[in-house]
Amino acid sequence: MSMESEGLHAHAVALVRHGRRILRGVSVTVRAGELVAVIGENGAGKSSLLKVMAGELRPDGGSVSLDGRLMTALGARALARRRAVLPQDLALGFDFEALEVVLLGRYPHTGGGESSAERAFAMHCLALTECAHLAHQRTTTLSGGERARVQLARVLAQLGREGEGGRYALLDEPAASLDLSHQLALFELLARLTRESSIGVLVTVHDLGLAMRYADRIVVLRGGSVVGETPGSLDEELIRTAFGVEAEVRRHPQVRHCMVALNRVAHPGAG
Repeated sequence: MSMESEGLHAHAVALVRHGRRILRGVSVTVRAGELVAVIGENGAGKSSLLKVMAGELRPDGGSVSLDGRLMTALGARALARRRAVLPQDLALGFDFEALEVVLLGRYPHTGGGESSAERAFAMHCLALTECAHLAHQRTTTLSGGERARVQLARVLAQLGREGEGGRYALLDEPAASLDLSHQLALFELLARLTRESSIGVLVTVHDLGLAMRYADRIVVLRGGSVVGETPGSLDEELIRTAFGVEAEVRRHPQVRHCMVALNRVAHPGAG
């Protein structure tokens, strides 16, 4: 398999909904062992891009491929073994225990079997997201942050152990309901998974500090188009283009970068 075919690729993806162009020729690649952050203002197309790359939305132009095969050519179960999705909406229609939610992630691999080994692996995934103590708690009693961590454990369970081909996690604002400590713990875990388990991660995120500290690459969207892509850091001009704010980016002596001195300004070209 050539290097060009490895990874999860969006090729010149276009998406139109209700007559409105949501994505405009967007090309993004996530490779195994890589953490890619997608940033942009509300309405930039981040969540739509993630849904297209997950196979949940069919693009109106372009294509999505997974390790050299068009996603439309993959069966639902085969696709579910290779990529797992954490949406923004974490509501569940049933009052499951947290452990049961995580075991749902194993269904593409087991077809519903629930051996002691599967339960042990599910508990391992809960431990990775620091919520093993919630295993037998009903999801309706969990806080928003706790539900997010349980669902992340479900994503890890779905991706499973290393096998043939790349494995990819697509996470839509996973830190939104987490406190500061768990935000850092989440991104530390994602960075470790990419390094140690060769999982490719695509994550939408609003916190530029988290993106700059942990991402291997940052893709910047505005108005449904990619306006920049950078290896792990942002400059002031790109932040201004994407968000319409003035920023000062300084190198931190111990971590990658920190951003300070934000001031709202009009977008370039705005009247």
